[in-house]
Amino acid sequence: MASHLPHRANATAVGISGHRDVGDIYRSLGVEPLINCAGVRTNYGASNPAPEVIAAMNAAAQAFVDLDELSDGIGKRLSELTGAEWGVVTAGTAASLALATAACIAGNNPELMLRLPDTSAMRNKVIVPADHRFAYEQAIRIAGAEIVSVASPEELRTALDDHVAMVCLLGRNSRSATLPLEMIIAASKAKGVPVLINAAGLSPGRPDSWITRGADLVVYADGKYIRGPQSTAIVLGSKPLCQAMWWNSAPHQAFARSNGRRSGADDAENVWSRGSGPDCFAGLRPAASIDSAATCQCWGEHRGFAADDLASRFPARHSPSACSTEINGPAEIGDPTPCTDAAHTQGVFGRSGEDRRQRLCRGSGVSSRWHLTVHRMRYSIASLRRDSQHADYPTY
Repeated sequence: MASHLPHRANATAVGISGHRDVGDIYRSLGVEPLINCAGVRTNYGASNPAPEVIAAMNAAAQAFVDLDELSDGIGKRLSELTGAEWGVVTAGTAASLALATAACIAGNNPELMLRLPDTSAMRNKVIVPADHRFAYEQAIRIAGAEIVSVASPEELRTALDDHVAMVCLLGRNSRSATLPLEMIIAASKAKGVPVLINAAGLSPGRPDSWITRGADLVVYADGKYIRGPQSTAIVLGSKPLCQAMWWNSAPHQAFARSNGRRSGADDAENVWSRGSGPDCFAGLRPAASIDSAATCQCWGEHRGFAADDLASRFPARHSPSACSTEINGPAEIGDPTPCTDAAHTQGVFGRSGEDRRQRLCRGSGVSSRWHLTVHRMRYSIASLRRDSQHADYPTY
């Protein structure tokens, strides 16, 4: 079990009168908030938006702007912040994949754009290596693409024909994949096929590691480590492709207007505001300046607390190996979160890790009020972050 520690926005940043406690706005709907030990998971709300993001969205909502001009300004700003050639803000990761596919198939050709998702007689195949496949590939198919899976260098070379519009790779799997990233990129570039990295759950760097290694487009979820609106994503990379993504999206009369692939001015505006301070790139760094010594020290204290708490709750008298904890740093490229791994022996405590996870989600064994989520359980037990503003959080 990996228990990640997402940031929590200050309740006062929400600015909603009548809700004095974190989560009261959800309780008013009869929904009990979760104690999130699962990291920036979409189905739990990802991260809380940073206060400056909320302020930027409120400010943007007070004025009107031409969205084409805004997209151009945001593209330039993202280039300055990240070192990429260009950037575009979309309505989330799935929208990014659909728009990138549309851009690679139709470009900014009005006749081809209006035909989507009918891609007959067009380059309409997207190669995804077998060990890079992921659950929401329908975002690629919705633009009219056919996904081709390959598992060896020979299959990749054969598949890279004149019908291929794009190669899509899953950033999290780059280290463990059978086909080396550099080999895939080199083979794709030799055929003039753009490579997209789906780095939705990861965090951008400066310079961006994927762009440096030759990727043409990289997709990041804006509502995870960047702490922007959860309904948005940013795409970095090739200026022509980023601009083609924009022209294939709303408000233009193109494929994405009828497929919900749009983002508003207030969503896009948060990106500009995040980098307007002295360190212009700090706004796009994960979890609001994760590189700072104070943040690293704070997370180290949280991890140490979790490990000590678990050890005290399951003493060695049960069994010397009944419970173990291990403090680990970030495990993947672009994943900045440290975690505390905890494991217990099912035979000693009588419950499997999945049963404990379900009980924690229901509030059993902790408190009827508190519901705790953890990402994955392998005969595991969970631990909680101690929040200085909420010292009464129960621990398990």
